[in-house]
Amino acid sequence: GMMVDTSRHFVPVDQLINVIDAMFAAKMNIFHWHIVDSTSFPYQSARYPELSKEGSWSQDDSSVYSQADIAKIIQKADSRFIQVIMEFDTPAHTMAWGRGRPDIMTDCWEWMAKQNPKVDVDSDDVMALDPTAPGSAPLVNGLLQEVIVLVGDNSPYLHLGGDEVRVACWNSSASLRSHVQSRYGNLSDTSFTLLQRDWTLGLVKESLAGAGKVPVIWQPTTGDPAQDPVWAPATSGMPNGTVYMSWLNEASVVSYANAGAKVVNTNGFYIAGMGAAGWKQVYDAVVVPAGLTPEAQANVVGGEVCLWGETFGGGNLGERALQIGLGAAENFWGKPANASWVGDWALQQRFDRFLCHLKNWGVTAPPQMPSWCGVESYREREVLV
Repeated sequence: GMMVDTSRHFVPVDQLINVIDAMFAAKMNIFHWHIVDSTSFPYQSARYPELSKEGSWSQDDSSVYSQADIAKIIQKADSRFIQVIMEFDTPAHTMAWGRGRPDIMTDCWEWMAKQNPKVDVDSDDVMALDPTAPGSAPLVNGLLQEVIVLVGDNSPYLHLGGDEVRVACWNSSASLRSHVQSRYGNLSDTSFTLLQRDWTLGLVKESLAGAGKVPVIWQPTTGDPAQDPVWAPATSGMPNGTVYMSWLNEASVVSYANAGAKVVNTNGFYIAGMGAAGWKQVYDAVVVPAGLTPEAQANVVGGEVCLWGETFGGGNLGERALQIGLGAAENFWGKPANASWVGDWALQQRFDRFLCHLKNWGVTAPPQMPSWCGVESYREREVLV
């Protein structure tokens, strides 16, 4: 699969369709659309238009995805045999939600200003909605139900996010502390993570279960995920078949797979900061870790290239997604037995020819190396057309 983040920078619809066409050519079959995040809310909801009206970059129609835009992308993906997995990350990564609906947010601004250890471009990621606020569950469930209808039967999955919840943000709220103390008996970190677990379970039961959708979630940010009270497969209460996305380390892939859970490996496939040579890094990255039994290996259901949007947008999406990201395609499906024997140069030439095929097919893709690609000659017509 390939994940594209359209929150940190808005990406025009035609460029997303370009990516889907390229994925089809490379036999990649999951388009994971990380459509909203803390920085902006470009999803234009029919039920809750205030979310994009206040939360998008432009706060008008120029940087949003309308219902018609999304239907167009779903239709294109259907025609290319690609599933679109929409992600609406909660309870963290929700500051953009709060611009249109401040009533659902945790008031932890003072804590963030004074004590937040993460001070960088993503500092606002720590802002989390308040699961106990009266408007939170109705809003999020209503939006998820709208999205489920919009996606239709294109994919059985819906991504609920679930990563990077900062307990200290919640613990700075007097009302949340009172709720956690009453419900879980103390104010330990474990009690606050149980609050997160119960929030997500509520979304699954209210919106996903009746629609027959399978939840996808990011692994938590601390501890052994198979033992974590949030997403421990054996004890969390999440449905069988829930897909866990590993992003912190390869050990977590092993942990989930050995616990009998379905897991997608993204370790080694984060391409932010990679130059053009990054295609070889994702080509060589490990998809299924060594040492797993055949039964556990079967639980590693795939790998995913992740295009986080801090350093890419409409201007360099082709470089990131195609010139680099498509290098993982052959890795995901299984490299040829002689992949190492042919050497990097021959491999790069083959990848460059594939990118040239894309160009001749009408898909905008940057080259990997000097070549005659794009030159109208007898050689191109005979070899590539």
